[in-house]
Amino acid sequence: MKYLSFFLIFIFPLNYVDSQTQPKTVIQEKNILNENDSYTSKESSDYLEKHIISKKISNLKEKVEKNLRKLGKIIKNYENELQDSKKKFEEAFQLYKTGVENYYAGNLINAYNQFLKSKNVSNELLFEFSKIYKKKVTEIATTVASKISNLEEDNLNASYFLIQDASHRLTVIKNKIDNAQELIRFHQYSEAIDLYRNAKILGILSLYQLEQDKNKKEEILNQFKTDLEDANYKMETIKLESF
Repeated sequence: MKYLSFFLIFIFPLNYVDSQTQPKTVIQEKNILNENDSYTSKESSDYLEKHIISKKISNLKEKVEKNLRKLGKIIKNYENELQDSKKKFEEAFQLYKTGVENYYAGNLINAYNQFLKSKNVSNELLFEFSKIYKKKVTEIATTVASKISNLEEDNLNASYFLIQDASHRLTVIKNKIDNAQELIRFHQYSEAIDLYRNAKILGILSLYQLEQDKNKKEEILNQFKTDLEDANYKMETIKLESF
């Protein structure tokens, strides 16, 4: 028993000392590993984000430029029809400009965020203008339908082919309006405006052709002068296409 007691007394202090010192060392090493893991994770995350952005930023930049070019022309013609449209356009442009500066400075993350904000502002503007375009082309289509109806009632003084041509155009106009609405559902506002714009030209051309009074024909062209300019159409072109 003496030898057993001596052996236990001798072993216990060693174990006790080891238990007091060993965990501290392990904990310290574990903390160091955690710090390193956190640093490595942060660096890896930044690298991954930059890598993803580098693949997407050129396409985003191109979309923003397309939006701004289209808005520049629209606002030139229809600024007064949408309150604060010029102010919002300037906001989108300044965001884009800052994005370009960051882009060529190599700050891709900042550039991407600025382009994204510019896209959101410009898309909002395009959406608001798309509603104005839809309203205009719907009104034109309604007027065309009314004129066709009146001419059909008085078919002795109107050409059959004129009425059929106008009816066909009216069908195309309605299809373009429906297709534009579908594009808007998918937030493709720029493309929707293109369809509305084309539909307006078809409608104006139909109104010009259906009008029997020469003086009123000129009035139609003057009435829709801004809409023709918006679509890069000249009055002379409408006159030529009416024959």
